[in-house]
Amino acid sequence: MLGDILKFIITGMPHSGTTPISDVFRNVPGLTSGFECGFLLHKEPRNFVNPKNSYYQIYYENLKQYWGVTDDEVSYITESDNWEEVYVKLRQKSRKISDKSLVLFDKTPHYIFYLDDILKRAEDIPVIVVYKDARLQYWSFKRRKEKDYKLLMELLDNEFAEKLLHYHNNGRILLVRYEEMCLNPEAAFRKMFDYVDIEFNNNYLSFDSDYRPHYGNRIEKKYITAYREKMDKDEYDAVRAMATHPLFYYDVEVDEDLPLQQEVPLFYIVPDYLQHRSKGYAFLRGNGLEIGAFDQPAFLPSGCNVVYSDIISRNEAAEIFSEHKIDDLVDVQHICNLDKEGLSCFKEESFDFVILNHVLEHVVNPIKALEEIFSVIKAGGFAVISVFDKDCTHINDLSSSLYQDLFFKYDKNIDTAGEEDYLEFVRRAHPEVFELGDAEIQSAVARAKARREHIHLWNSNHFMSFLQDSFKLLDISVKLVFMSPGEKNGFECFSVWEK
Repeated sequence: MLGDILKFIITGMPHSGTTPISDVFRNVPGLTSGFECGFLLHKEPRNFVNPKNSYYQIYYENLKQYWGVTDDEVSYITESDNWEEVYVKLRQKSRKISDKSLVLFDKTPHYIFYLDDILKRAEDIPVIVVYKDARLQYWSFKRRKEKDYKLLMELLDNEFAEKLLHYHNNGRILLVRYEEMCLNPEAAFRKMFDYVDIEFNNNYLSFDSDYRPHYGNRIEKKYITAYREKMDKDEYDAVRAMATHPLFYYDVEVDEDLPLQQEVPLFYIVPDYLQHRSKGYAFLRGNGLEIGAFDQPAFLPSGCNVVYSDIISRNEAAEIFSEHKIDDLVDVQHICNLDKEGLSCFKEESFDFVILNHVLEHVVNPIKALEEIFSVIKAGGFAVISVFDKDCTHINDLSSSLYQDLFFKYDKNIDTAGEEDYLEFVRRAHPEVFELGDAEIQSAVARAKARREHIHLWNSNHFMSFLQDSFKLLDISVKLVFMSPGEKNGFECFSVWEK
């Protein structure tokens, strides 16, 4: 039976939230999947050959890249008499699946456009269909520059809506609103787990990076209304004309009572190498400040609100760090330079917590930076402080920054980095430029300075000593409540201090 190998199917409009749903289910023991195999788009298995120069080519490539099978193995897999045989062979040949007893699920958004056929080909297999507000769906297409977005939007007509409701009301599919996942992820996933007859565990809402081709997917409350500031009236009217059924609209107000505070993600795919942070973040409550979050804001418990501060704006960061998409960067509400004016824009003891992940390596005067962040933390509040551990990298042969040098910068109130501060970074990161002449060296140093690359290095032991010596110098009374060293997590020295 097909149900012995294929547990369920996940589908929905492209960019509607199918990937993070599949990432949650990959955490379930005994269950796995690759990425968008697209088998069931074909009338029978043997129709799935290498469809060059067609839309289906993407699924052929997905099988090779994300399931780990070769061209010959794709042919072997699809030379089958039924779909059960296809999925059994896929599990057998996949180099991404080491445990050949695992049951599969199939996440392919494009199935939504052929739902009637999919339900017939996968008879009795549960199907989860995720969808979102038509205006948000339109914006999801447009911001990704989806060239066929107008054609896709035209599919959201009354007939399509009634079909979805018919199948949902008959129990043949489960309709899941993206917005409900944002507002209450635990409740939304419990509903999905019940539907596919799997016991839910809250631990499944932390993530494993295996097989994930799209890194850093997020489901956040702020995304529900993101389209409101992005679409003009003509676009609103066009969407309303294309999608008229009430199923495709979800009006909700988010955080209107917290105009100065951006709610942190409820649901965030945390890379494996950052999983250790969750135990430290568990201490945090109330209103906080995160400095230098860039593209990886802290994944915080419910009940936390945070504002973001950095030395440059989101738009400036996107221009300087062109390798990052602007939508992946946090919206910086406060521009602050820790080396110069510090955090003077905030009142003293105004935050319940401050987060400083991988910032001290970049500032000129890290002791002053510590003085600044503790000045705005309330008594009984917390500071989260981390730096990358040099011993976990290819530069483990370099020495840690000397405290006497850092004290000199603090004592003399040095607030500007010179070229010599970035010369060592260029020497270790781009040694090839030293063979090209002075002009190329100066250009590389200028670029490093503009990007405020690392100018300080520590391993975990030396960094903890630096912190303790600095707290003593600054007469700051703190207690260490959590610490994860690089030798344990393989990445950083991560610490949480109670003031």
